[in-house]
Amino acid sequence: MDPLRIASPYYKMKVPKNSTCKERRPVLHKHDLPLTALISYPGSGSTWVRHLIQQLTGIATGSPSCRRKLKNSKSFSVGECLTMARDPFDTLRSGYSSKHPGHSESVDSEIFNVRGWYEFVRDHTTLWERYYTEWLEAERPVFLLYYEDLKTNLPATLKKLAHFLEWRVHKKDIDCTLVTSEGHFHRRHVHNITNSEIFVGKLWHKLEDAELNLAEIASERRKAGNYVESGTRLKNILEKADEEDKEDTSL
Repeated sequence: MDPLRIASPYYKMKVPKNSTCKERRPVLHKHDLPLTALISYPGSGSTWVRHLIQQLTGIATGSPSCRRKLKNSKSFSVGECLTMARDPFDTLRSGYSSKHPGHSESVDSEIFNVRGWYEFVRDHTTLWERYYTEWLEAERPVFLLYYEDLKTNLPATLKKLAHFLEWRVHKKDIDCTLVTSEGHFHRRHVHNITNSEIFVGKLWHKLEDAELNLAEIASERRKAGNYVESGTRLKNILEKADEEDKEDTSL
């Protein structure tokens, strides 16, 4: 979990090619400010979200000093919770690949054909579901931000994100964030093997069940209030499950 802190009004600028927009380089504020927790499971895209927040609002999203402070503190006060989630199949795939720096996921599919991969998925399926369940059930304002909503409708998702952070943005802020959205840390993968080929048998079904359980918990949290969703990802998960139930009933 990482803190989000307000940046100072001074930025070092870098002008992207073929654009009048300038890439923001925020500096952390000198004084402590209220924290918004950025919650994400490894491989969910939090690095990209940090970049987008900085480009959109000027909010710096942490520093080594912040990390040391959190590491040395057993507890700290968090007001709101920005919960970053992603398709768990892609999340675990990305997380596992990052643990094998000597391999390239785009060309070396052999890293998935070992016992370690199956054990990784088995263990992390439970951890992934438990991790998000605990944060969604916590009694604090929550914004459930899906990576897929950022990919399918970035402008609308950015507007919701700014509103949750209580940061006023203008059309130019959105437009320039779209121009500089890629950043310098966005990893590119060209998959030569599909998820259905590496998540086989029980691995697939257990992870699919975990994703549905989380969607149902989020749906209940929506009814309780103090909760915002980023887009249509959650709705799509629940609708897909309903369609599958109807098909099973008709058989």
